[in-house]
Amino acid sequence: MLSGVGIAHHAFDLLRLDFDNLQRRQRGRAFLPKRRNEMPIVTLSPAGPTTVASFPPNYFLENFALRADNSALITALNQKELWYVPPSEATQSVKPILLHTFDQLTLNLVEVEPDVFYLTTSNGYTDHKSSLDRIDLRKWSAEDPIQPQKVFDFPKEARVHSTAVASLVPIPFLLATQSLA
Repeated sequence: MLSGVGIAHHAFDLLRLDFDNLQRRQRGRAFLPKRRNEMPIVTLSPAGPTTVASFPPNYFLENFALRADNSALITALNQKELWYVPPSEATQSVKPILLHTFDQLTLNLVEVEPDVFYLTTSNGYTDHKSSLDRIDLRKWSAEDPIQPQKVFDFPKEARVHSTAVASLVPIPFLLATQSLA
């Protein structure tokens, strides 16, 4: 099994070999691999900003998760909202769709398996209550409402905030240990 780094190196090697092969075909030579540490020089045109979606004024877009179909889920912290941005062509802008308004500020959004997300919400500036919601989009379509399920209320001492993304990684362990306590 390849790790994320292994996959990235493998993908780069495939791209490099494909580019090398293209150059040789253009020169009429058979494919002969170059030394492994050589890298082709490619001139790319400069990339510019592209508007994918626009949100209302005064929105604090806190976190996003890019889905396998190139759509995105985006949290609007100050509005307590979760938005869906449909996939789009590079030259097209799309209209975001409001999926849900929560009772607390929306913070961390993490995809733990394909189309299953956990979202932390918090009233960090008032009563410090924080929750963890599960959002399952495996059988969801853009026309349907979502049904977030609250799976955990953090103790007030936890002080959940937007930099706690890494704390969501061991969710199964966290939930198992909390249920045993």
